[in-house]
Amino acid sequence: MFLYRYFKHGFDFPNVFKKLIPINFKVILYFIILTFLTAFPLNYQIIREEGFRLDFIAESFQQSFPSNTIDCEISFAGIVCEEEIYFQHEGVTYYVETYDLNKTYDTQSVILSEDKIYYLQNDNILESRGYQGFSDTIDMGNLIFSNEDEKATLWQAFGEGIEASFGSYIIFNALLTNTVIQFVIQFIFIIFLSFVIQLFKYQLSSFMTYQESLTFIIWMMTLPAVLSVVIAFIEPVFASVIYQFMVGIVIMIVMLKYGRKYYR
Repeated sequence: MFLYRYFKHGFDFPNVFKKLIPINFKVILYFIILTFLTAFPLNYQIIREEGFRLDFIAESFQQSFPSNTIDCEISFAGIVCEEEIYFQHEGVTYYVETYDLNKTYDTQSVILSEDKIYYLQNDNILESRGYQGFSDTIDMGNLIFSNEDEKATLWQAFGEGIEASFGSYIIFNALLTNTVIQFVIQFIFIIFLSFVIQLFKYQLSSFMTYQESLTFIIWMMTLPAVLSVVIAFIEPVFASVIYQFMVGIVIMIVMLKYGRKYYR
């Protein structure tokens, strides 16, 4: 299979120049697979840390809490309240009511409907899959009888529960965003680097074409991509940095050691 053959080319440094081909659909497909590998370290960290979370919601209730009292009981099954209510806290308006598409809400709002939570920011809407962040039942009606420390604990649980309820959506969105960004970065990187490689052709009677240089760079991404996956399990933060560094080092060494012998 061509994928296995290209994978071997990525490690066959002494003979890689003999096997260069103009970039084609198969090479592009191999590049896409390598891009998924390069995106893996951060994707792995995203999954471990449950996405780029809506930290400002949980943190806002850790720094302070509203003076309002809401007579509601919140659990994994949903929210049950005596009456509809809304209040503001740290720039976010919280509505406890049924979500109405025709209603105009504040620019940044959280709507706690009976079985779902909605987060609105301008024209963007995030919808939770129920109240999955509330694994333990919270009786906000206890605010009336609680002291300051107990109120702080209740409101922190409230904020953390809202944030955790969006976990699955946030993880998917973060994974998709990171993968797309990695693809764009790698695409720009190989285009730019292929122009740099073409500078080697001066004073040489023969040299790889621009399309062959694209294939060469993609094959040379193999070793760094594999190493970045291994490093991701040890220290995901450094995996992407090491990958970018390794790509440049591998290309430079292969060009100087084997390219100068092949192209004269």
